[in-house]
Amino acid sequence: MLNGSGARRSLILREGLASGLLGIALGLLLGAALGRLLHSVIGSIDEFDPVVFGFAALALFASVLVASWLPARQATRVSPMIALRTD
Repeated sequence: MLNGSGARRSLILREGLASGLLGIALGLLLGAALGRLLHSVIGSIDEFDPVVFGFAALALFASVLVASWLPARQATRVSPMIALRTD
């Protein structure tokens, strides 16, 4: 069982990663569809290059992880009573 700050950190990380992974999945689907369209128009590009899509997804996941971890770390440093008083 997590203590108070660990529970807050995991909650913020989980929410950030869930929305980030949804965005990455939708982006990959849209990118594959647009790749087919561009291939039919231009013809000299690959429809779906798994290396490019994999590296793009990995880079986006890393940025989502950092962008979720920084606010989670900040939230664990602030007392809940102080945070509630400022709202």
